[in-house]
Amino acid sequence: PRRGGRIRVASMSSSSADTLDPARGALSTDYCRHYMLYSGLTQYDGNLQAQLGLAESIESQDRTTWHVHLRRGVQFHDGRPLTSADVVWSLQRHKLPETASKMKAIADQFSEIRATGTHELQIRLASPNADLPLILAASHFLIIADGTRDFRTANGTGPFRLAEFSPGVRTLGRRNPGYWKDGRPWLDEVELIGIPDESARVNALLAGD
Repeated sequence: PRRGGRIRVASMSSSSADTLDPARGALSTDYCRHYMLYSGLTQYDGNLQAQLGLAESIESQDRTTWHVHLRRGVQFHDGRPLTSADVVWSLQRHKLPETASKMKAIADQFSEIRATGTHELQIRLASPNADLPLILAASHFLIIADGTRDFRTANGTGPFRLAEFSPGVRTLGRRNPGYWKDGRPWLDEVELIGIPDESARVNALLAGD
């Protein structure tokens, strides 16, 4: 791979309800946008298996109490360092009715989430669940900064920084030079648009648009 270049991606959905809040993502374009801007404790590989992401380790002896150690040196787009407080906030807010999280029913299994250090935390579930690392890789559980309630912009740890967001129209992301994956991303810029009609989407591709 060589660094540089710009790509324009048309997905099958867009809406005036497009959101920068991972918890409220409802369409495929939302999921793409959120993975551009944010990172999760774990992430899916090409076989949809969970691999480590912001978590340097995530372990449990009984599948009920999970111990998470975060990578050090990770920064949000505004320069703030990632800490366990950000993860606690990101996961706990799914249980709050005002968040209107699409994953509230799943997040209700989180009995307790608490920081045990600046880069360590503990997640205790209501009952054993060996699939927690897979669950945490879903776009809804991507990590936001502690206390974030305003999503008019996006402050994540993802590969691209938000340059422009017009709900139902387009999202423009520019390369995050401080991304925690060394050398990534390769692209300088990604423009994400929605073209719901399949024929129109194909015609736009053939026309070079």
